[in-house]
Amino acid sequence: MGPFHQELEPSGQGRGRWVRGLVLAGAVAAALAPARPLAFWNVAVGDRIRDRELTALDGGHQPLLGRAQATVFVLFRPDHDFSLQTLRDVARLQGKCAGSVRFVAVASSGYAPAALRATLRQSGLRATILVDQRDALAGELGADVRPAVAIVDETHRLVTYQPYLSVNMYDALWADLRGVLERGGLARR
Repeated sequence: MGPFHQELEPSGQGRGRWVRGLVLAGAVAAALAPARPLAFWNVAVGDRIRDRELTALDGGHQPLLGRAQATVFVLFRPDHDFSLQTLRDVARLQGKCAGSVRFVAVASSGYAPAALRATLRQSGLRATILVDQRDALAGELGADVRPAVAIVDETHRLVTYQPYLSVNMYDALWADLRGVLERGGLARR
């Protein structure tokens, strides 16, 4: 056998090297992994989000962000359980916020308008549905998961983005939104 051959049996010194190698590889992977899943690949927290006019589902055009103290927008899919739960969590936020927060639901132009309306109605969220033509907004943000929620401050800087969480989604969003509102003196406890 050549000088570079190692024993692959799970005994002796070769086994220890394999275990140490696997532990080291796992530690490196964990260190390089993001702290939380990325919802937006092209925009980081603190980056400015470009405001733009999008087509409203009910006609006309409306700004994505506008001039509110904070804007919460949800990228969602109709007839999708996780999207419905996320929209319900965002609807709960509406009850805790002063009128200075703008809530917007954004969906791809590929979905049927009736399905979009039905999903929003089921969720209880009172928000304008904006249509993302050819997924231009999602592409610019690098949003490859739905649902995803973004909170943007009055200067249009991204405060947080959150892909779907099965547990504590509302709490995570409320903590970030409350921080924005407290800076403006608008948060309710």
